[in-house]
Amino acid sequence: MGETRTLLLLRHAKSSWDDTAVEDFDRGLAPRGERAAAAVGVWLRQQGLRPDLALCSPAERTARTLAIVLDQCARGDGSTPAIRYDRELYHADGEQIAERIAEGGGAHRCVLVVGHHPGLAETALRLARGPRLPRARIEEKFPTGGLARLCFEGAWHELGPGTADIESFIVPKELM
Repeated sequence: MGETRTLLLLRHAKSSWDDTAVEDFDRGLAPRGERAAAAVGVWLRQQGLRPDLALCSPAERTARTLAIVLDQCARGDGSTPAIRYDRELYHADGEQIAERIAEGGGAHRCVLVVGHHPGLAETALRLARGPRLPRARIEEKFPTGGLARLCFEGAWHELGPGTADIESFIVPKELM
């Protein structure tokens, strides 16, 4: 058996629709989204989940979500994860996201992916094995600020359909 790896799939927090002239890619977070991102970061810290690598869509709302989450789950030693902004994650489907993780995970033990709907839900469902409760919740809805935690044994390049277990799925309204 290989080393246990943790994959965190985070949908960006609630975006702002205050200015309808702003392009989709450039939309920021609503105040509720900022609070939700902070709550997710606190939850990660409380769970002892600190990503070594963050793969993030470069859209404004995903980048801001990532910044808030990392600020709240910062390591006591001042270290931060490696961050890779990847334009391909902006409109990626589940298969494409899984490929980016497998290609980019390297030696990292915990990878956080911050992206969009429906790609993140597709990724979680594609990688998950078994009909466990978190899977049913993800199938029902993967809301803004939702976070799926998956674990598997092996190297990132071995990550594929049905190779991971969904350990938890949280949504901001459960944390606030």
